[in-house]
Amino acid sequence: MDVYRVGGSVRDEIMGVLSQDKDYVVVGSSENELLSLGYKKVGADFPVFLKDGNEYALARTELKTSTGYHGFDTSTKNVSLEDDLKRRDFTINSIAKDSKGNYIDPYNGINDIKNKILRHTSDAFIEDPLRVLRLARFKSRFVDFHIDSDTKVLVQYMQKNGLLKELTNERIYKELEKMFLTSKKSSLFFITLLDLKLLGDLFPFISEYSNKDFDILDTATNQIFQNNKQKLKILFSVLLYKIFNVKKTEETLKIKDYLTLPNNIYKFIILASKYSDITKCLDVEIVVEFFDNIQNKDSLDDFILFLACVTNSNIQNYNYFYEFYEVYTDATKLLKNESFNSGLEIKDFLYRIRILKIQKIGNDIWNKKSLI
Repeated sequence: MDVYRVGGSVRDEIMGVLSQDKDYVVVGSSENELLSLGYKKVGADFPVFLKDGNEYALARTELKTSTGYHGFDTSTKNVSLEDDLKRRDFTINSIAKDSKGNYIDPYNGINDIKNKILRHTSDAFIEDPLRVLRLARFKSRFVDFHIDSDTKVLVQYMQKNGLLKELTNERIYKELEKMFLTSKKSSLFFITLLDLKLLGDLFPFISEYSNKDFDILDTATNQIFQNNKQKLKILFSVLLYKIFNVKKTEETLKIKDYLTLPNNIYKFIILASKYSDITKCLDVEIVVEFFDNIQNKDSLDDFILFLACVTNSNIQNYNYFYEFYEVYTDATKLLKNESFNSGLEIKDFLYRIRILKIQKIGNDIWNKKSLI
């Protein structure tokens, strides 16, 4: 049997980029032989094996038999390396490297890397509509690449023939997630889909809510990197608030269901949208209500970073929130000096104390800041 390194790690190596994950394809072997050699089988859809922390797959072909992600028949019998590479999405991902360090490049992927071209490997590109999102994702990652004109023709064919409707909501969310985690310029993901006239097909609510100010995503990414925060929760919040222009809970719920957003992201978006104008608010009761809904300092950190992202301002402008937070939390220390007959009395006591103390320091803070 012959083993070849394939996929993204080969592409990245040619581009001079360090790649953490290495995938291999095995030609001229079988499931039984790999198991006998100590490979561990994982995955149910097609034979994939683990050994020494790396992933190995038997070379395979795929035949489209029905709609959907699982609508393929796979075969691993008498499959050549070229046949396996042909089923892949783009030429830049259809390059292999053998054990002697030689590149096998039957579809001219190396040349496309040199010329910075995103090109489909074969007409089988149309069989999986997720590849349209992958095309936009790679464009946002490799920002100086351009999309081959024939690839654009296939994309338009997929749209015209309703193939994009096969995409499940879960797959759309996962591709968005990957995009946010790997892109150099998130705005290009949406701009690419807009240029291909696919934005309304894939995000039907965007024409209704969007101001199409996609560059705000790049600004947000820069803010997040500068402050060493995890990207997803805040970036999805900026996406919904600024791009999809979602301000109401019912709108957020609609998009949550469409994108199958995780609950932690959904809850943060609700909080961020509800209190996004709090810096313009002199109502102390709303400030106390806000802190009632902030679970901990980490959540406050995330909210402040969200504000800095959507206003394109310095995060230091919002440091006064920490003064409010300290006063809010310190109120519980006064409980030991009081006696209460019920939990309701405790709640009422804390509320009154917090109102008084936040009002006291709030007047000074708001006057100094002149409301951001």
